[in-house]
Formats: sequence, C-alpha cells, structure tokens
Amino acid sequence: MTTHPAKAKRISTGITGCDDIQCGVLISGRSYLLRDPADSGKTAFSLQWLRDGVARGEKCMYITLAEPGAKIRRNVAGFGWALDGIGIMDIALSMEGREDESVEYRVPSPARLSKRRPGMLFTRPSKPSDRTIR
Repeated sequence: MTTHPAKAKRISTGITGCDDIQCGVLISGRSYLLRDPADSGKTAFSLQWLRDGVARGEKCMYITLAEPGAKIRRNVAGFGWALDGIGIMDIALSMEGREDESVEYRVPSPARLSKRRPGMLFTRPSKPSDRTIR
C-alpha cells in the first residue's frame, strides 16, 4: 500500500528555512539521488542532512561515488563541521583514473553491508525500523 505524498511522513533536512520552502522536502521511505553540476551544493546538502540525523541519535552513512572520502572530510572541516557518527563508504577510490561517464556502480545490498559493518546503517533512517537506502 502506497501512502499518498500529501499524507506521507516528511523528514527534516536539518537546514534552516529549507523545510519551510519545500514543505518538509523529503518523504520517508523514498530514495533520493542528488545530481547537479560540480560545486552546486550536493555534498553540503547531503552531509548537513546526515549531521542532523546524527544529532537526533540516528545512524548514518554517506556513499561517495566521485570524490574520495578523505577529501570530503578536509573540505567540510573548512566549514567547521565534524563528521563524527557518519560512516563514509568510499566507492570513489575504485573509480580513480576513469573518465568514462557511463560507469556502472555496484553498491552492496544493505544486508551485506551490515555484516561487514555491524550496527551501521547506510543512510539516515526516519525511524529505527526504516532502513532503506536514501
């Protein structure tokens, strides 16, 4: 049974003003992909959402496809942000040197990842029982 979007539970982004503009922005239980030109704020938006989740006691993971995790940590340190409590799965390292834009990424299933990283979820869930990839 699918919940009508107008009645679906909304998830806060943790970004002041953003929730007001977009009426809660994210619907619980849905997947979201942020795709835009370089330096448009995708990483900052995503990490702020995850930081808000950590502050609420949620377990969070950021999966990076294009930029190495160490570089992301260095960049956000310039904002004064710590990424404590956010796991970073760095798929970017396996793609170094590839220029082909039609690369197919294979992300292990949440069940398989949980065996490798016990207690770690793969995204910011809206509640403990909601453990889907966002």
